[in-house]
Amino acid sequence: LRVLESCEHYDKVDVLLVEFKRYLTVVLLGGMMNIAAEQRNWKRADKLWMLIVKKHGVKPSFVAYPAWAKVHLLCGRPAAAVRILHEMIAVGLGYSSKGACDHLQALLITYHSSLTDTCYG
Repeated sequence: LRVLESCEHYDKVDVLLVEFKRYLTVVLLGGMMNIAAEQRNWKRADKLWMLIVKKHGVKPSFVAYPAWAKVHLLCGRPAAAVRILHEMIAVGLGYSSKGACDHLQALLITYHSSLTDTCYG
């Protein structure tokens, strides 16, 4: 699955996720998030999360959530990364040291950002 995902054969991966749903693990989820991060493809990461976590019931870990958030951060979407990491806390998962650093980084970028050009003038 990871090889097909790396080669952007998304339709094949989506079909195989259904066929191999009993073999889906949080380790695969993290790997798929990392591939999406390398490809800078946040839409694909969100779709994979919906398929693997929401549809097939894989329980994400305190490692998988930051991997998903990393995709959004790398794609210039720090507010989405913050939302994902807040969701991780809301479901009762704690931080890893890397997850805490990622969350802080996303918060700093989000709070530093401005939607107006006046602060740059």
